[in-house]
Amino acid sequence: MSRPRSKVRIVVFDGLDWEWCSTHRDDCVDLWGIAADGCSAPLRACDVPVTPTAVGALLAGREVDLGWSGDHYTSSQELIRTRPWVHDLARQGLTVGLVNVPLTWPAFPLPRGSWVVSGFPVDPIAKVDPRRPWFSPRGLDVLGYPIDAVVCDHGPGGTKDVAGLSRAEGEIAEWLRTSAPPADVEVVWFRSTDGAGHHLWGTDGYRAAVIEALGLLPGLRDATDNLIVCSDHGFDALTAPRCATYRATNHGPPSLAAGLVGGHAMEGVLVAAGDDVHARGLLPEQRLVEVAGGLYDLLRLPPPVGMISKGPAWAQPVSGDGDDLVRKRLRELGYLG
Repeated sequence: MSRPRSKVRIVVFDGLDWEWCSTHRDDCVDLWGIAADGCSAPLRACDVPVTPTAVGALLAGREVDLGWSGDHYTSSQELIRTRPWVHDLARQGLTVGLVNVPLTWPAFPLPRGSWVVSGFPVDPIAKVDPRRPWFSPRGLDVLGYPIDAVVCDHGPGGTKDVAGLSRAEGEIAEWLRTSAPPADVEVVWFRSTDGAGHHLWGTDGYRAAVIEALGLLPGLRDATDNLIVCSDHGFDALTAPRCATYRATNHGPPSLAAGLVGGHAMEGVLVAAGDDVHARGLLPEQRLVEVAGGLYDLLRLPPPVGMISKGPAWAQPVSGDGDDLVRKRLRELGYLG
């Protein structure tokens, strides 16, 4: 029996860079194969290009002030205060699945019937709380998480065990393909590309990590009506001009001091294909903060109050004029009377 289809699956490859993917197309065949069926564009990260800001943009559909300072990393409680769209979907009768999305720990509350695999890490008390209306699959969360020791490394750039992270992400992708309970909208966040960027940028190890991560896409495309692939920021050599904004954040000095070789750049990726994705080919640069609005376009729902309602071009249905042109061409070819 096949797994029920989701309406939209958003796959985030942390730090996947538009320029690198464009100049290494042979290494990114799984990414560009999806683009060939839909559309692609460079994706402008939030300013500044750090993960908390990006998570807020994706889950709230607006620019939010979430960041990192000193030894404090933004918490799920701060994210909840930005009014994530998951509860607006619940009011439309839709469920949500979150997989390793940053800032959704401890135990990010979701609408009834939804699920979360946080893993980086989750409060074990919340895992066993019978009062919650959603659940965490036991085989892929906290105490049973396959890389429990790996994710405890919270130093600059995250874990150096990129291979361990890649293995765990392979298990998660297989679980999504075969065993995950149905959810209408899923957001899946993969970190191996970010760890490889910080620790292995410019090496064969980085290339291998990206190829392995993108190799998950064919399976992740199964059982969903629409697949969106994006990244929270791009990547380059830490000392490169493209990383100047990143070096000026509180991430910069610790990264340099730790000897990291890669840093965050502004140009991430956007690739989309599916039943409701109408755009084709290469689009002008899109904005990360508009991806949530595009999600609502795909679902044919009005966006929540305060969300940027104009989704990216990839999610907009064919206009009346465009439809007339298509019909005119079909008529000329003899397919319409």
